[in-house]
Amino acid sequence: MQKIYSAPQRPELIAKKVEQVKKGGGSAAVSFVPQTAKRMAPVAVEAGADMVVVQGTVVTARHSSKSLKGLIFSELVEDLNVPVLVGNTVSYEVTKELMQQGIQGVMVGVGPGSVCTSREVLGIGIPQVSATVECAAARDDFFKETGKYIPIITDGGIRTGGDV
Repeated sequence: MQKIYSAPQRPELIAKKVEQVKKGGGSAAVSFVPQTAKRMAPVAVEAGADMVVVQGTVVTARHSSKSLKGLIFSELVEDLNVPVLVGNTVSYEVTKELMQQGIQGVMVGVGPGSVCTSREVLGIGIPQVSATVECAAARDDFFKETGKYIPIITDGGIRTGGDV
């Protein structure tokens, strides 16, 4: 199984899958990690994808590197011309920064999923209800400031009272 997941993404296979979904009459939403989104999302959109999701364990609008230019969400949004949904995040500040980049949706949650190990392995996370309240407040303030309403999707579950 590790061998399958360690193989690099192949643009032609992504395009083929999107085309199959579209040919069958479906809508195609494609998901990429931040490291591959800049390279692969345009391939999917050109093949007919209706939405791009950029998802990582923890995502932010800021990237610091001395050796490379990371993913700039405002550029990705401008280049793709389809809705871009980004996650995961848990804080007011990061949610608002992401929205200021022009994204069209935010996924909220780090660690609450039934099989997620982020809290145990990485020692990060915030209770899901608290994260949702924080991110919804950022969304509401962003709406008041700009008139743009950005949906948030709470991505995870509530397993214990500690998730509130």
